Amino acid sequence: MTKAVFLINPLSHTVLKKGSVLEAAAKTSNTPVFNLDPFDNLDTIVSQAFDNKTELVFIEGGDGTVQGILSAFLAHKTKAPLPKFVLLPGGMTNLVAKHVGVKKPNVSKVLSLLNADSNKTTTLLPLLNIAYEKHMFSGFLFSTGALPIATKYCHEKIFSLGINGVSAVRATLLRVLFGRGEAREIILSPTPMILEIDGIKVEDGHILTLSTTLSSLMIGLNPFWGTGDGAVKISHLRGGGKRFIRNVFRFLKSKQSETSKNKLARDGFRSWSVDTATMHYSGPLVLDGEFLPQTKKPIRLSASVPLSFIK
Repeated sequence: MTKAVFLINPLSHTVLKKGSVLEAAAKTSNTPVFNLDPFDNLDTIVSQAFDNKTELVFIEGGDGTVQGILSAFLAHKTKAPLPKFVLLPGGMTNLVAKHVGVKKPNVSKVLSLLNADSNKTTTLLPLLNIAYEKHMFSGFLFSTGALPIATKYCHEKIFSLGINGVSAVRATLLRVLFGRGEAREIILSPTPMILEIDGIKVEDGHILTLSTTLSSLMIGLNPFWGTGDGAVKISHLRGGGKRFIRNVFRFLKSKQSETSKNKLARDGFRSWSVDTATMHYSGPLVLDGEFLPQTKKPIRLSASVPLSFIK
């Protein structure tokens, strides 16, 4: 059987509500289990995983849990090879697990993945590195401007109504796009930013910047159409753009025609695929649904080494 470890966030939405699949699987497989409540011992767990030459790391939790654990493995100072990862959705949105995680996980699937001889699907995917001051964070979806503000709104106003996951995202989008209240005005107000990317400097007040290494986002959204070979996808909406609602729907399409790209650029929507980018922004930052410390220093975006995800 493959040498593995189970990492669980017992406070994540699905685990708290339905119980842990990994806890149940551990009773049969005798795999070491660590409940990350709190996360204070994560660095020690990561060190032990490398020392024990762990081959598979199972993670059960939401996007924030996945982001925190993968960041810890990438940041660990060692020459040892990284393990492979298995993601079990355990949060409300589970954006990352929808791409590279186990679909409808159960004990049988976990035990099968532990079997060294079983057929497995492997996906190679880099993470998005966010570096500033002495911080280095790694994740999959980074945003500034309207989305962090909308994230806070979603947690405070939508989740409290018992709406979560994809439904919460839809509800927030509808309120922002079609509402006429204070929330829309606050969320869509331009904020100062300088974005240095692909040899140019974008200095307009911005409404939103999104960046990812994923092929698409939730509910079929793919607001990235920039040309280039870089793993870092970035889309930017400047303040004062025209035909906002019409362009937002165009912006969120799964694929853009050349005509749509030209119309988006004309009205303040731009997109790139690059190796690195630098932004100067002191407002709220969100990575995989988790708020990062704000800064007045330059923020550098790049891609990590590709990680292996098994399902």
